[in-house]
Amino acid sequence: QGWQIKLPWGNDQEYARAERLAKGNTRVKVLKKMTLCEISHIIANGRGCISVDTGLSHLSAALNKPNLTLFGPTNPGLVGGYGNNQQILLATDHREQAITAQNSIKVEPAIFSSLKPEIVWDVFNQMVKH
Repeated sequence: QGWQIKLPWGNDQEYARAERLAKGNTRVKVLKKMTLCEISHIIANGRGCISVDTGLSHLSAALNKPNLTLFGPTNPGLVGGYGNNQQILLATDHREQAITAQNSIKVEPAIFSSLKPEIVWDVFNQMVKH
């Protein structure tokens, strides 16, 4: 759909995962190692974010950017982002899909296997349409 996807990372394992996800897709760019200030510029100039429960999800909220945060083992009521255009998806709300999802692709951590890309994209796409 024409999106340019930018993948940040914080350690060697995340870098390897980002490289694997970007492989063969010219619309996905693995970012260089960045400072918090540099990544804040990327977020501020983007249309929105899809994140997990990290400081970058809170930074997106602080920058008033649409952000869809995926929660697995943590409780969004305790640690979720606050602000305009902040939504969450709980992996536990999609457990009925987890059995088939776990048999198809290895997802790390496995708790996120129920959040299929189609589910995430549908919610995110509705957020950024406005």
